[in-house]
Amino acid sequence: MSPWAAGFADRVADRDALRALVEAYARAVDARESVACAALFVTDGVLCRVGDDRFTRRGRAEIIAALDTLVRYESTSHVLFDQRVTFDGDDRASAEVECEGHHVWVDENGRHDKVLTIRYQDKYVRDADGTWRIVVRRLVIEAESVRR
Repeated sequence: MSPWAAGFADRVADRDALRALVEAYARAVDARESVACAALFVTDGVLCRVGDDRFTRRGRAEIIAALDTLVRYESTSHVLFDQRVTFDGDDRASAEVECEGHHVWVDENGRHDKVLTIRYQDKYVRDADGTWRIVVRRLVIEAESVRR
């Protein structure tokens, strides 16, 4: 295999690994597996919401605590769409990931679904064992509605 072809194959594998990473995040959030979800971040990773400084969480313990608040919903479902990746060398990357998040709850007025159009702005790093991890995940809420 030529050096060009080998490099191309490595990038394809990296893109697949980064897609698997964001899919694992969505599955863990929806399954209420906050510890598993936080493990997808580097030890001092950051989870924040753009425009709301009160939501910035640093480190796995704070990320777990933030994700644990989702238990107030009967269920959540995060559907991923595009992921646009840019590489910065061999072991760093950034991406924007489009998502639609459903947050369902039931009260005396019936069943409700808070639908968020989310754009994640991510930074990733490959750690010493070759595993890609999230360094920073910024949530940009593009739209929000409640369906009844």
